[in-house]
Amino acid sequence: LYLSAGLGPTSATLDTPVHWRITKSGADGQPMRETRAAAVFEKLEPGSYDIEADVGLAHARQTIDVAADQAVQVRVDLNAGVLKMQARSTTAAPPLTSPAFTVSPAKADAGDAPIWVGRDTQPEILLPAGDYVVTAQNGLARQQTSVTIGAATGTSFNSMLGSGTLELSAT
Repeated sequence: LYLSAGLGPTSATLDTPVHWRITKSGADGQPMRETRAAAVFEKLEPGSYDIEADVGLAHARQTIDVAADQAVQVRVDLNAGVLKMQARSTTAAPPLTSPAFTVSPAKADAGDAPIWVGRDTQPEILLPAGDYVVTAQNGLARQQTSVTIGAATGTSFNSMLGSGTLELSAT
């Protein structure tokens, strides 16, 4: 069995680590093999297996059949894309060093927790294809935008918060 993954049906094969889980179909759910690698080569007994692949917040599951003395090559399509985020105080300013970013599904209820929260300067995350609401916040300045992530695509969220810093000193 040779396993590889891509973001979409026509995308390149991923060369980043994928969390793979192989379980016997209909079994008690105990993984036969669980590993983290870009590709997996595994010798399996004939039978039906459930293959799961996870990268970032993207997840895919596929059932395959393995025959005796036959090589099986499986490419799992994650149906996911990359979201690149950046926040600046103004258009000409450098990226903010620790803004708070949140990502929520577009159809989430108001009280639902976001699916991703981070404070990196320019984070890049992998998300299942779909519609999301992305928020950038730095102090009291906040911007929220709807974005659509397509399979095997990159989407950018560039926030201009129109904010600044006021420093006071006493003499």
